[in-house]
Amino acid sequence: MTNTIKTGDLSEFARASVGLEGFEPSKADELAAQRFVAGESTLAEFVHVKPGSGDK
Repeated sequence: MTNTIKTGDLSEFARASVGLEGFEPSKADELAAQRFVAGESTLAEFVHVKPGSGDK
């Protein structure tokens, strides 16, 4: 439960930071963030990273 609270807090911080930069997340982005915080998706899935895309 503590991990979820920390992730939720970080999610709120990120949302505020994005808003201060003048951006507004789409509804799909908001839902993806909720799924990540709930542990229903991985970080790579949340940020749309393809496995091996950072390999040199």
